[in-house]
Amino acid sequence: MKRRRTPSRIRRSVAAIVAVPVIAMSVACAPGAGPAGSTTLALAHTVDTGHPIHRCGVESFVSHVEQRTGGEITFDVFPSGQLGNEQELADNTVWGDLDVTQPSAGHAAEYFPPLSVLNAAYLFDGYDDLQQVADSPVGEELWAGLRAETGLEVLGVWPQGIRQVTTSAAPVRTPEDLRGVSLRAADSPIWVANALALGAAPTPMALDELYAALQQGVVQAQENPVNLIDSNSYDEVQRYLSLTDHVVQGNPLVINGARWASLTPEQQEIFREAGRISAERLRACLEQDAETITAGWRQDGSMEVIDDVDREAFRDRAEQEVVPRFDDQWNGLYQRIRSELEDAS
Repeated sequence: MKRRRTPSRIRRSVAAIVAVPVIAMSVACAPGAGPAGSTTLALAHTVDTGHPIHRCGVESFVSHVEQRTGGEITFDVFPSGQLGNEQELADNTVWGDLDVTQPSAGHAAEYFPPLSVLNAAYLFDGYDDLQQVADSPVGEELWAGLRAETGLEVLGVWPQGIRQVTTSAAPVRTPEDLRGVSLRAADSPIWVANALALGAAPTPMALDELYAALQQGVVQAQENPVNLIDSNSYDEVQRYLSLTDHVVQGNPLVINGARWASLTPEQQEIFREAGRISAERLRACLEQDAETITAGWRQDGSMEVIDDVDREAFRDRAEQEVVPRFDDQWNGLYQRIRSELEDAS
């Protein structure tokens, strides 16, 4: 296993530890401890409890495992970045300080670089494409590569939403409309490359800094799924929502390798069932919520929704700008995935 980053048990912020002193100590000092006759696992993520990832994905997964194991396995759940950001949670899960999380493919790529292809702009046209690739030989190759590097076992792929661009000054319909516009990008090479492909000037920044940065004009634009735009109230500090549909994002749901090996074959199958069921439930929630939220913005005018986006212009730019930057990591994966999806359509 290649150690690519400093373990975040060393880097974890004091603020996160102070915020949940009793719970964090229980994870760090007594992993696996639970009620008599049961094992308690720690599951952490970065969104708030109102987001579909928590109320549909996490709650469905946890409920299924706890019910199907008859309480032999239970969970302590830590939402809202209580135990760190996505990269820290990924690191902690690799090194065994955390049991289950769902890092973005871009962050998991810190360990196995080819995974970043899953976050490439305009790779997928919708959730069906995402799931098809996740279940395909290409997906199995990617999960096997991550397993070989980290020991992590992939239990499924959780959709995160379809990413859209919001701006404060003017609507976006073509890449030219983003020329010179400062757009927040997650601090990962693939997300910076995607922002460049959109035509913007990327500004890497942690998500928890974004609202203030938009409010103060440090950045003029951002890109995220509608559900997260709503839950983080970016509509309060942005004027236009442009439906670019540039990334259909899915995150691998992963469990620490040693923890996975400690489960019985029956329990492992329950975890895989839970991964599939929770992914389906999460997709339904994301689609329904995105439709409801967007309709609300159209009705009350809190954000102007731009439908007539030239997505083909963005797609062409992504293929010209993003793919060559990662040729040495992807080794033809982007083209292979696009070809297989087009053949299946």
